Amino acid sequence: RSVLLAPVLFVSTGGLGQVYGTMRVALTLRTGQPVPKAHVMVISVDRGDLLSFSARTDDSGQSIFSDLPSGGYKVTMKKEGCKTWEEPYVSVSADNTAEINVTLTQGDPTEKEVDDGSAISILKLDRANVATSFSLHEIESLPIFLQNVSLFELLVPGAVRTSNVLPPEQNPQNGVYASLSGQHFSGTEVVLDGTVNRDPLQGIIVLNSSLDSVSELKITTQNYGAEFGPATGGVVSIQTRSGTNQLHGSAFGYRVSGLGQATTPNFGLTSFLLASAEKRDDFGASLGGPMIRDRLFLFGDFRGIRQRDDGTILLTVPIQTVHTTCTGLSDGSYCNLQAYLNAGAACNAPCVGGMIPNNIVSPQMVNFLKMIPMPDYGASDAVTNNFTASGVDSGANDNFDIRADYAISSKLRTFTRYSFASFTENGSPALGAAVGGPGTNPFKFAGVMKDRNQGISSGLSANLNPTLLTDFRFGFLRYNLRMDSLDTGTAPAADRKSVV
Repeated sequence: RSVLLAPVLFVSTGGLGQVYGTMRVALTLRTGQPVPKAHVMVISVDRGDLLSFSARTDDSGQSIFSDLPSGGYKVTMKKEGCKTWEEPYVSVSADNTAEINVTLTQGDPTEKEVDDGSAISILKLDRANVATSFSLHEIESLPIFLQNVSLFELLVPGAVRTSNVLPPEQNPQNGVYASLSGQHFSGTEVVLDGTVNRDPLQGIIVLNSSLDSVSELKITTQNYGAEFGPATGGVVSIQTRSGTNQLHGSAFGYRVSGLGQATTPNFGLTSFLLASAEKRDDFGASLGGPMIRDRLFLFGDFRGIRQRDDGTILLTVPIQTVHTTCTGLSDGSYCNLQAYLNAGAACNAPCVGGMIPNNIVSPQMVNFLKMIPMPDYGASDAVTNNFTASGVDSGANDNFDIRADYAISSKLRTFTRYSFASFTENGSPALGAAVGGPGTNPFKFAGVMKDRNQGISSGLSANLNPTLLTDFRFGFLRYNLRMDSLDTGTAPAADRKSVV
């Protein structure tokens, strides 16, 4: 299933919602008077002078920059007759406003005052939405189980984890099922770099980004913008990392071997899963840096997972008497089911006293019965819970992201991100590939699952003048899930005519 987001042209005098951040600078004198026509320069700390913005304050002493890509900026404020003020680092995040309230000191403009960050306000005054934001430092520092980015939803006030609607093999990206504001989990819109990242039918996240690829995350639960019309519970906005002028990277590896874990509880004949063991390897790396200093930046990351679940399950199969007496021959013999009658099973016509004439036993059933294994568990006369099967459920996950940011000029810039995620799972059935049965694993999956998800987000932004921004955004999303039985590609009707 594919979702194509048509190219859309935005022309705005304000910010572009979940894509860019905003910075508001307010200048006053010590007398409290506003400082009009002061020159304000905003320059990226990590990506050079081409990613820079300048403006003059209005009559109220304010200047607003509403189209800033996420990152750190140095802000310089100059006014004739006043000392130059410099804010060395201001963090800007998508769909948030950084407020800087500065009091200029009269004096020589060649003298510089460097702030310690106290002029940056933490109050939110320009919007009424209720949201929780996670910075890059918080994303890297918070302990998140299995490095699952979607679990950050559960840290938001009012978020409640709900029961899994889909089996694990239909949600291999392991997106969390969380209710925001009391709404169904499918009412949460997920946006990745400004484009949709949610399957419209099943309501789950499609590209569950690795921690190494996420620069910031914001979850809005109330008063989000009207452009997110399908959202009824909230909006999850994820921004991916980009390269900078400094080469940076990371690498990780984790292994879960089951050492020291408790064994599976065994409740005797009432158990389905008698034993289970899990092995999991999680590894990855990321790298970002400049291809052309101050102009072209690249960032890429890879994550791989190899998982194996061994299990032993308890089932019921026909007893040996059934195998030897249910022949389907027209020789006056009978299929003996008396053991089941003695165990309390019903016996209706044409079954009399637990016996069925063999001449009415279908040859299809006889041939199918030959494929079912004999009992191997419990008492010799047990008619239920008499067979154990062991097997493996193996899975592999490979995903990567690559992003390029290009500053064409100080007023024109573009970016493109491509994400790919591949999932495979192979679960062995308890009775073999020919017969089938439940999988020998905690989730009972038997078969082959293949999922290949892809996503593209691309944008072109142009500053036409200090109050007018044009943004072109393109997005593509594909969720391609296939599940088959282990005998897919065979022709059982042709190979086993006597069975079917």
